[in-house]
Amino acid sequence: MEKIKALLKKILEKRTVKSLFLHMKESEIGLSSIAVAYYLLLSLFPFLMTVGNIIPYLNLNSNETMRYMREVVPSDIFDSLEPVVYDLLTNRSSGVLSISAIVTLWAASQGITSLQNAMDKAYAITHRRNAILTRILSVVILVILVLAAIMGVGVLGFGATIFHFLKREFHWTDTTLQSLISTTNILAIIGVFLLLCLLYLIVPNVVIPKIRYVLAGSLFATVMCFILSQVFGFYVQYFATRVSSYQMIGTVIVLMLWLVFSARILIMGCVINSVVQELATGEHARERSKMISNLLRQKVENKIERE
Repeated sequence: MEKIKALLKKILEKRTVKSLFLHMKESEIGLSSIAVAYYLLLSLFPFLMTVGNIIPYLNLNSNETMRYMREVVPSDIFDSLEPVVYDLLTNRSSGVLSISAIVTLWAASQGITSLQNAMDKAYAITHRRNAILTRILSVVILVILVLAAIMGVGVLGFGATIFHFLKREFHWTDTTLQSLISTTNILAIIGVFLLLCLLYLIVPNVVIPKIRYVLAGSLFATVMCFILSQVFGFYVQYFATRVSSYQMIGTVIVLMLWLVFSARILIMGCVINSVVQELATGEHARERSKMISNLLRQKVENKIERE
């Protein structure tokens, strides 16, 4: 026991570990991840209302759609969803569409702003950014996160289930099925990794001089998102096949936990990047917005001096 304690003490005294724990503390990873998950979950329901009110404008044939759903959706689930889906296909409301879209954007942008603040704190940056630029950047970040979620959860989590369904429909061989699953998973992992690199480059309000400073955190977040997607996909495949009051509540809880852990993973990846950059450069990261404003001020002053 004493040897283990001595080993742990030796590890904790190392500069890298000290720096890692310090940046984790500064990012307030626990509170920040809960705030991000809360606002994203809050945006989910108005988002579904927005999608539901857009569907009638697509002029889909309701009878054909219901017939197709009856074939592909389990009967117990279809019986519960049928009246809701039919209502969405036939009724439209521009007022509800506008309100739900505004609420969705507000709630989602609040969640992204919380993520931005957490990543700034991971780099020991506490200065507030311009509110308008923050909202614009939030929309860009939201698009990146949605694409990453589609590839991460949709492909990695549900890809095998979807391909097994397509195998029955198109009579694919086992070799074709495995080849498609493997290729799609590899492409999805590469896509998520590249999107996370982009996310870590543009979200923190810091100057990142070299792209290699975000590779370690992006790799960590990609691997952890892959593991989380597999766990979430396992739940959907084995426990969410029936609709009941308890299982619906359980699904909401699982979704909330997934959002919390996803936010923790993203923030932890940023913490790793901040430690890597600090150890590589030997100094704290510089604030991007302050540096840009100083450069602009210097250019204006130089122009005035020339005149």
